[in-house]
Amino acid sequence: MFDWTAPIEDHANLLCIKQQLAFPEHAHDTFCISLIRQGAEAITERGITTHALAGHISVTNPDVPHSNPLVVQYGPTHFDTLYLSPNLVRACLGQESVYLERSQGCDARANSAFDSVVELLQGAVSLLELREPLTHLLSLLEQSPNEPVQATVEQRWLDLQDHILKSLTSRFTVDALAEGMFLDKFHFSKEFRKRFGLSPMNYVNMHKVFQARELLDDGLTSSDITHTLGFSDQAHFAKQFKRYVGITPRQYALRA
Repeated sequence: MFDWTAPIEDHANLLCIKQQLAFPEHAHDTFCISLIRQGAEAITERGITTHALAGHISVTNPDVPHSNPLVVQYGPTHFDTLYLSPNLVRACLGQESVYLERSQGCDARANSAFDSVVELLQGAVSLLELREPLTHLLSLLEQSPNEPVQATVEQRWLDLQDHILKSLTSRFTVDALAEGMFLDKFHFSKEFRKRFGLSPMNYVNMHKVFQARELLDDGLTSSDITHTLGFSDQAHFAKQFKRYVGITPRQYALRA
C-alpha cells in the first residue's frame, strides 16, 4: 500500500529548464512528464527522434533509454518537467502497471492540469494535497490522443493565417503574434516569411490595404478607414495603400 505520508521529495520533484541543452543516452527511474513552454524538445528513443513543440506535453516512461539532441530551429527552449515515482503514479491511477504514451500532443485541459501540479510543487505541499490534482493530470494523459507533431505545426500556421484575415480591424504586433505561436520574435519572423513570402507586418498591412480598397468602394473616408483598420494615422495608411495599390487612397477614390 502506498504511503501518502511519505516526504514528497521521495516521489515528486519539479525541474524548470530555460536554456537549450542536449543529453546523451540515459534513463530515469521515474516518469518524466514535460510541458514545453517555448521552443521544442527532441527525444530519440529506439533510434527514432520526435519533437515536442511549445504547448505540447511529452512523457518518458521509467527505465526507457533515450537521448535529447539539441534543437535550435525553434528558438530558445523553456520547459518544466515533473519527475514522478512509479509507485506514486500507480497509486494515483489505481493500477498495478502504467504506461503512458510518449507524445501527448497539445491539450489545453492537460496543460492546465499540469500547471496546477507545478503551482503546488512550487510551494509547501504534501503528497495528500497533491493526490487529487495529480490524479486528474495522469487521467487526462492516459486518454490523450497521440497527435502527429508536424500536422499540429502546420495547423497552427493555418490557424494564425485565418486569425489575421478575420481580424483585420485589430492592431497586430510581431511580439503578440510570435507569443501566440510559442516562438521568439526572430524565429517567428523567419518561419512566417518562409511560409507566406512576406514579413509578418507586411503581410498584415497588405491585407489591411486590400480590405481598405473595398471600404473605399463602399464610400468610407480615409479617416474612417484609418480608425477602423487600426493604422497609426492617415499618413501611415496612405503610405501602405500606395505601396500595395500604386496610388494614394484619394486617387483611388476619385478614379473614373
